[in-house]
Amino acid sequence: VEVQPLKISARIRGLQSHNQPLEVAEPRARLALNLADLAPEEIYRGALITTPDSGDPSRAIDVLLERSARLPTTARPLRNGSTLNFHYGSARLSARLQLLDRKEFLPNEKQIARLHFASPIFVFEGDRFLLRDASEQLTVAGGAVLDAEADAVRFKSAPQRLFLQRRAAAPNDCGVLAETRLQRDRFGWREELLRKTNFSEEEIAASLKALQAAGRIFLDGKIAVDLDWWKKLRESAASLIGAEHVAHPEQAGLEIGQLRDALQLANEVVFDALLGALAESGFVRNRNVVQRVDHQQSLPAELRSAGERIRAAFAAAPFNPPSRRELASDSNSERALRFLVETRAVVELTHDVLFGAEAFLKMRETVAIFIECNGPATAGQLRAALGSSRRVIVPFLERLDKIGLTIREGDRRRLR
Repeated sequence: VEVQPLKISARIRGLQSHNQPLEVAEPRARLALNLADLAPEEIYRGALITTPDSGDPSRAIDVLLERSARLPTTARPLRNGSTLNFHYGSARLSARLQLLDRKEFLPNEKQIARLHFASPIFVFEGDRFLLRDASEQLTVAGGAVLDAEADAVRFKSAPQRLFLQRRAAAPNDCGVLAETRLQRDRFGWREELLRKTNFSEEEIAASLKALQAAGRIFLDGKIAVDLDWWKKLRESAASLIGAEHVAHPEQAGLEIGQLRDALQLANEVVFDALLGALAESGFVRNRNVVQRVDHQQSLPAELRSAGERIRAAFAAAPFNPPSRRELASDSNSERALRFLVETRAVVELTHDVLFGAEAFLKMRETVAIFIECNGPATAGQLRAALGSSRRVIVPFLERLDKIGLTIREGDRRRLR
């Protein structure tokens, strides 16, 4: 199928919507499609052929309506709940009217409204249509599509009201359509932002770049974001991280999952873009946390006694330390222990087996000397040489295997 005739048709329709004169130099072209996979009863008058990425049909659309001042004096007001015939292209469907601010719609007025359909309809934003009465004897109004996918949006909500009012002022302006979409939805995929319009990819890309240059939106890879919302999001993230540093100076920073939950930001692409923006403004990601670059972990006054008690417990039995339950019997002790692990003063082998950093290095040195002098050794021989227990010797030796100091062969270990 040649695409060019379809582009010509879309361009002519756009000119007509602006009431500009048409000068067609070439004869009108017709396009025939052989839809072999469809039965005749599956094709109906007014059906559209679209690409798979053009979105889904909708049972409700938001529109700008206008009634002519030349309507006959016998023309009745249009009221909420009126059933009308919606003419779009060659399609005719029954629609129920819902006005935004008024209970009735008089001649020589413009009104924003929502049209509800019994079956889904596929339309493009900016396109024009006619409304005729139920008897099909009188054209009662005309209008333009403002939101082609209004199913999931509350019609009279404040964001949707502002969205529709701004679009009503310029229903065929690509920049306005893009900016209002982002102001309402906060962010969107660049390739899907104006998928239900007649603008080309080049026109959409140019409008987005112009909005970015004007400081109205933020572009990052495949997404476009409303700039005002983006600034508030970054400020909120920075505030949350700063508050975590104040409340818990002993911790490295705010966990990634907690930051996402606090911001209520489920979209991973937008969240990754946020982390990238934070990295450019004095923050750094450290494993699973985010922190300020200048943050230095320190024990607050209320945790210092707990920290000293834990250090004393490690010093009293360096090669056979207490379990986590003994070390962290309350919340303050758990916080202090976490601080010692994150600052590498304590080595955590498993959740329940921890060593003081100096003791771990001494044990590693002792094992290396023992094997070098006595040859490959069993876990029992090494446990006896260290004066340790089975609870700690097994995960300790597994850590030595992991870091490459030893190799296990059967029930013995030798130096690598």
